[in-house]
Amino acid sequence: MRHLRLLLTLDDCESIKAAAERLNVTQAAVSKACTELEHMLGQTLFERQRNQLRPTPIGVRMIAGARRILSDVGALGEELVLLSQGAVGTVRIGMQTISAQAFIAEVNTSFKAMYPHLTLRFGRNVLEGLFDDLRQNRIDLLFGRLTGDALDPIFANAPILFEPTMLVASVGHELLKVDRPDWTELVRHAWIVPQAGTPMRDYFYRFLAGRGLAPPANRIETDDALSMVSLLRAGKYLALAPRGIAKSWMDTSLVRVVNVDVPRVAGPIGMVWRADQVLPPSVALYRDHILQNIVTAE
Repeated sequence: MRHLRLLLTLDDCESIKAAAERLNVTQAAVSKACTELEHMLGQTLFERQRNQLRPTPIGVRMIAGARRILSDVGALGEELVLLSQGAVGTVRIGMQTISAQAFIAEVNTSFKAMYPHLTLRFGRNVLEGLFDDLRQNRIDLLFGRLTGDALDPIFANAPILFEPTMLVASVGHELLKVDRPDWTELVRHAWIVPQAGTPMRDYFYRFLAGRGLAPPANRIETDDALSMVSLLRAGKYLALAPRGIAKSWMDTSLVRVVNVDVPRVAGPIGMVWRADQVLPPSVALYRDHILQNIVTAE
């Protein structure tokens, strides 16, 4: 580690004299340590030009590797402190998904069992707003559909699941008696539709427009799963839902599936975080826990 830190100091200072002053040692000690490292590797790492040092191509690669190693060691040290002292802090998480909630709930529970003093703070927004929050560091990571902004090179992502969409109707709805009802008839009924700015809403409205149809005039707009359940129970509504959610509602005799082709929402549900900056240790712990459980699930 001493040699790696020396390598980075020489690169930053660009001279033995300046490096010696920063490290508070003699120039002879810096020169000797640099020579030892070069002999150890059997490579020339710096070109000496008058009073300046310039890294050779091999030196450039060694410096980049040294930065990665020391960064990883630093992060590991912080993680060990978290583990030994009991992880504390807050991970700020944006949510714009219903279908992945069961998976997220399970991994949150196992994560909290390991780190009981680390707070997970969830917030909801439309997907576009969540990506803006992530860019502005108002949240640490998000769960949502991997489309559009998720492909920005400043972000990294990991798919969690992909589920087809199903059209469901409240139990007792008159359309459940119709085999393969036409969309012209479907849009005339009362609907629960996703909020504006959500991928499912965009794809649904595009799907209708492709058939020359306007969006349902009689509609309630919400993405809140509990509100949807209450509405489906209280009235006779149609709604789009991911297959897993639709099946759970069917198990409680809340809805039935309408036998009709529905729009396919492109892109899986996934987790997104910043790829252009070092994550705080608590955030990295949470992200890695999610990733490990995705692999386990597969």
